[in-house]
Amino acid sequence: MTSGYAAITKLRKFIAGPVERCDFCRVRVPDEHAHLVEARTLRMFCACAGCAAEMTDDGLGFRRIEQRQESLAGFQMADSDWAMLQIPIDVAFLFRPEDGAEPIAMFPGPAGATRSQLSADVWSELAERYPVLGELAPGAEALLVNRSSGRRDHYRVSTDHCYALTGLMRARWRGLTGGEEAWAAIDQYFTELDHATTPGGVAHA
Repeated sequence: MTSGYAAITKLRKFIAGPVERCDFCRVRVPDEHAHLVEARTLRMFCACAGCAAEMTDDGLGFRRIEQRQESLAGFQMADSDWAMLQIPIDVAFLFRPEDGAEPIAMFPGPAGATRSQLSADVWSELAERYPVLGELAPGAEALLVNRSSGRRDHYRVSTDHCYALTGLMRARWRGLTGGEEAWAAIDQYFTELDHATTPGGVAHA
């Protein structure tokens, strides 16, 4: 499977050309370089080694994205809890908020990633029932929920997977419901993710 990092790298090269640069100081960076996320906005940035260290050490709200793709064996979110999120499609990412910030759910679609603001009360209720939500690195990790095609699969993934899946859906989505090609590509994405993930063995309370 193409990792989230690789997918984002290919996308950025397509847009910006073959030379990638640090988004902070504009120095050229190698293919394997740090990615940072601004926890409050979920914007992702390429960073050279120096800027990665500086931006994550100064309390500026940036977090380094550490590659993660972990299947949560034994984890099941109840249908009633999923309904509380009011997500209009069967795929979503849940992000733990920074202190004092609003929790965020994101779902991919034809226009890219759409944010669904959650109330603090809903988040607290879910986090109490599903402790893994409280273990996520704010902005840098998400709980990925896949309920498409009758599945009930859950993963703890780094934020680059959000960008990779969102890019896939944006490229393939047709009409109001996405179309067969889009959902076939999504099914393939999750099949490959299953093969690449490590079992987390995390069960809900």
